[in-house]
Amino acid sequence: MRAFAVHPLFRERQDVKEAGALVSAYIFKRDVYPDRQDKKHWTQFVYPFCYTDLISVLYSLSLLGCSPLQPDIEKGLQWLIDGQLESGSWDLKITAGRDRETLQLYLDLAICKLFKQFSLN
Repeated sequence: MRAFAVHPLFRERQDVKEAGALVSAYIFKRDVYPDRQDKKHWTQFVYPFCYTDLISVLYSLSLLGCSPLQPDIEKGLQWLIDGQLESGSWDLKITAGRDRETLQLYLDLAICKLFKQFSLN
């Protein structure tokens, strides 16, 4: 879905928007893939994005023009709001990568971008 969401022509297609709506209904729910069935995977992050997690899905949905007021999207955004630290960064569980400080900065930027994009929808 990320590839379609970033493409200016494909993101406008109705079938892509419908796929986004379907994905949004599964935020914080079990995945069908055996190795990612636990709900905890929604809040375990790697960068660059190679697995489905909360940040990557919300960013894609924001690019598709989904409303931040949709209940499942709102729940995901609230999880991010609740996890923001006083410093402005987020308390994230980063599950792969050597330079965690740099990865944290990239993930923080991705969160800021998705909030900005949702504010434009």
